[in-house]
Amino acid sequence: MSRRVPAPVLTHAGLMSPISLSSPTSSSSLSNTRPLSAAVSSSSPSASTSMSPSPWSATPSSAASEPPAAEARLTPSSEGGAKEPTLLSTLSANDEESLLCLCVAQGDANVASVGVGGGARAGSSSSPSSSSVSGRVYAGSQGGSIHVWSLASLSRIARLSGHTGAVLALETVNENGWLISASGDGTIRVWHTPTLSPLFLIHPPHDNVGDIFSLVYVPDRFISDDPPDSASSEDHGHDHEQSPVHQRAKTIWEHDGKPSSFKNAPGRGPSKERNIPDNSAQNSHARGGGRLFAGCQDTSLQWIDLPALPSSTHAAPSDFPTSRTPTPIPSFPSPGLASSSPPIHRAPNKFFDNYDLKSRAIPLLGSPGHTTPITSTPRANTRSSSLTDLQGSSLAASGKHAVTAGASGAFAANGGDGSIDLQISEDCIATFAHYGYIYCLTSSCSNDSPIVISGSGDSLIRLWSPHRSSLSLIHTLHPPPSAPPTSEAILSLATHPTLPTLFAGHQGGLITIWDLDTFQSLRILTPHTYDVLSMVCLERGELYAGDSGGGVTRCDKAFTVVQRWQAAGDTHDSRREGAVLGMALTDGNRRDKGSEAVAGRKSLFTGGNDRFLKAWDLVEPPELTKEQEAAQSDKGFQGELFHLLSRFVAYKSIASLPKLHAEECRQTALYLKRVLRSFGASVAQVIPNEVEGKNPFVFAQFLANALPKVDSAGAPILRRKRVLFYGHYDVVAADEEKEGWTHDPWKLTGKDGWLYGRGVTDNKGPILAIASAASSLQLSQSLPVDLVMILEGEEETGSAGFQEVIRKHRSLIGDIDVIFVSNSYWIGEDIPCVTFGLRGVIHASLKISSNQPDLHSGISGGVVSEPLVDMVRILSTLTSPTGQILIPNFNASVRALAPAEDALYDRIIDRCSPLLLTKGSHELDPKKSLIDRWRQPALSIHAVTTSSPSKALIPSSAESKLSIRIVPDQSLEEVIESLKRHLKDAFARLRTHNRLQIEINHTSTFWLASPHSPANTLLAECIHGAWGIEPLFIREGGSIPSLPFLEAEFDADAVHFPMATGQANAHLGDEKIRFEHLEKGRSIVGEWLRRLDA
Repeated sequence: MSRRVPAPVLTHAGLMSPISLSSPTSSSSLSNTRPLSAAVSSSSPSASTSMSPSPWSATPSSAASEPPAAEARLTPSSEGGAKEPTLLSTLSANDEESLLCLCVAQGDANVASVGVGGGARAGSSSSPSSSSVSGRVYAGSQGGSIHVWSLASLSRIARLSGHTGAVLALETVNENGWLISASGDGTIRVWHTPTLSPLFLIHPPHDNVGDIFSLVYVPDRFISDDPPDSASSEDHGHDHEQSPVHQRAKTIWEHDGKPSSFKNAPGRGPSKERNIPDNSAQNSHARGGGRLFAGCQDTSLQWIDLPALPSSTHAAPSDFPTSRTPTPIPSFPSPGLASSSPPIHRAPNKFFDNYDLKSRAIPLLGSPGHTTPITSTPRANTRSSSLTDLQGSSLAASGKHAVTAGASGAFAANGGDGSIDLQISEDCIATFAHYGYIYCLTSSCSNDSPIVISGSGDSLIRLWSPHRSSLSLIHTLHPPPSAPPTSEAILSLATHPTLPTLFAGHQGGLITIWDLDTFQSLRILTPHTYDVLSMVCLERGELYAGDSGGGVTRCDKAFTVVQRWQAAGDTHDSRREGAVLGMALTDGNRRDKGSEAVAGRKSLFTGGNDRFLKAWDLVEPPELTKEQEAAQSDKGFQGELFHLLSRFVAYKSIASLPKLHAEECRQTALYLKRVLRSFGASVAQVIPNEVEGKNPFVFAQFLANALPKVDSAGAPILRRKRVLFYGHYDVVAADEEKEGWTHDPWKLTGKDGWLYGRGVTDNKGPILAIASAASSLQLSQSLPVDLVMILEGEEETGSAGFQEVIRKHRSLIGDIDVIFVSNSYWIGEDIPCVTFGLRGVIHASLKISSNQPDLHSGISGGVVSEPLVDMVRILSTLTSPTGQILIPNFNASVRALAPAEDALYDRIIDRCSPLLLTKGSHELDPKKSLIDRWRQPALSIHAVTTSSPSKALIPSSAESKLSIRIVPDQSLEEVIESLKRHLKDAFARLRTHNRLQIEINHTSTFWLASPHSPANTLLAECIHGAWGIEPLFIREGGSIPSLPFLEAEFDADAVHFPMATGQANAHLGDEKIRFEHLEKGRSIVGEWLRRLDA
């Protein structure tokens, strides 16, 4: 039987508006369907739902009753003093479901996790483990799925399914490689994070616990020994007003775990048929074991001891999908860890159990867990039903879903997902732990002793001391006397990472701050009237609180409200507010495995009912007005480089529209100069173009500072290799309507792991990536070569003045050993590439004109030579009906396909989809399609225009534009002469009275490098080291005019390293590049430079 339970989501007025969360579990008598504002507090049903009328106020309080202090409002001036965090990226789960809770596992470190009904602990119980994986963000959705994003690439990599109700809480245990999820279906699942496969499916002992709102995991090393005296501190004067229910419950909680009053109770005590695993302390002593606490809708606090698993379960993933996995991501059954399950028995519920138990056996076990296809290591079977046996045994993979009848009619099952079914013992329940739903749990220390903290709809906070065989209630925190009377449910908790400080978020916008050593209230904040649904705290003490109005409030370490910004909903329409239901932090002190994307960063993730996960950079961007204030280049594209690229993209450096953007192009060059100087370039200057009216160049130089190599005699080799990087800061125009942009092309926008904006791929993003790579090496005193950067502003319009400037400043540039370019794309999405060949190009214009004006076709048609007809006739002589170029001897110089190059094409075909290789081609043979695109010449006609657009007039002139792509070993000059000769001969055969003009507008010869050159071989090794796969060597059909010129001018080989994928959309709408590709590109270039002098 299904039920609908309201979730804490609010309207803009701060009043509760339920979100319906489907949950098949049976409900307790406390489960009701009225809005949460009326349901959260069982002890005070008549409590007012009106909210505090004092927004942006901060009221100090203490344990003693005292009048509230004057309100400290956030004035406009103070509000302007704190900049809104930068939105790095908006991530979508593509399932149209609200994201209710978040959790971040940052490489080898566990960080804060919090959500609806969740607590937050920065730097909680986990510790580094050999089974750690790359940093990830986990988000539980209203639909029951857990979505997984890569922290390095900010792209979704997997979806875990298995819960049949909303996922309400998430917890990570990095030392065991666990992700733990709690759901509205009344179950808890434990997932193995290296393989994202299910491990345990945990059931409560009864069906009527309702939703499981909150989780907290306490490692075994923090579980204290049983106290000699079971009396709690509340028996010594801290709390004398316990109700009879709580007096009775307290006795049960502090007993040895097996109270006689419950031992033989009908339907509650253990029996031989049930064979419930013993969860006593002896089963959690193994290294890595610990105790999991769960806060439930039936007001109970339940726990189970989970064992440390065998090391074989922590195998690192081998072929786990990367961020390049296409979306939407399907879910498949995955062979996980399995074992013979201990028999699971659920006590009948008098209200819901109106049909026989056998028909309910399978549904009670929940839905099998699913994830993306993952290969798991086979393991031997075990028949043990106790956690003690599980610790010392290997677990077996099983894909069966077995249902067997127990001796007394109870049913047990092995989950179809291969997980192990566990059941919480009835002796491990604190019944009536609160008077209301337990929405949030967290852990901390009080007087140097570990504690578990629970927050509830009864407005109380309880502090618990976990012992081996008991759970002792230490203290109850009541709302401070100075708190507004409307302070109701405790919806979220957070603790200070290093101090005994607790933050509690209330319904109605109240935030109370407590000292966990003295149990005193330190301060009361009322920044707004929205419910505080989630909170996290930075190590330096800054608090971030998400609310039901879609905002995030920031408080400094002095507990002063300094900022609130809109993080969910429509920020442009105040009537369409969302709710920030979950938040998580990166700690900023650890590097993600295999990436420096989050090194040193303080990033905040928010999720809500707008269905998006958003990543925010909490460090204010540098103003870049002074060199010492400029960004440190090693912080990555989720940090300072994001801000620098954002400003770079905002410049409309469109070289083709000089009347509109000439000054903006100059400002772009000046901006680049300042950035490169701040990166540590010894020289950074703007060089004027030798062609009047054309954009300037930017020259920069990073000098080697690593220890020099020595010769055979031991003397240092003073001359360093010099690398010339060539790039361009100009971009093509962006027509938002015609090109179909979904984002502002001049505003850097992050979404689903991509960065959108004109120039992010071509060529502004790669410029910053390469400059920052050199800067990082220089900062660490490990740059072994000189890097010279030449950045032009006319590449998109033909590189006017480029050759003149290079020759004029040859002495400034110096001798060059290797030329480096990054201005192209992978062949697809999944395999990195190295480009070793480009075709050349000849752009030509033809004009045929008469000595008469436009004529009327009804009068002059048939008696004059028509320019347009002549144009059609001579153009038709250029190619045959099959596309063959008919210019005499045109293909005579085309280099034959060598066996070594032919083998490169075979490798590409073996590793790429035929559909990818033939996309957009009429040629269905993948190999021939590639050869025709990359190494065969081609002729294209781009436009034919006339002097008159009228349908009745004969135009007096006709013009056409065409291009010829040339390949090795065609001579540029010979092809031009052959083209002119052919056109003139064809025109002469027409015997027309018109005139033909031929103009060569732009030329560029082909470029071809050796894939086996030392520089290319080293680059391939660096790419393999970063991506874990061998790159493909490819050619391209386009041209870079300056590349062959630079090779000839400096007598140096060129290396072409593409960073972007085939979906980059350069020159098109929604130009984009992945976060991960810029980060990997930066890492690869840095490694290549570091090893180039080896």
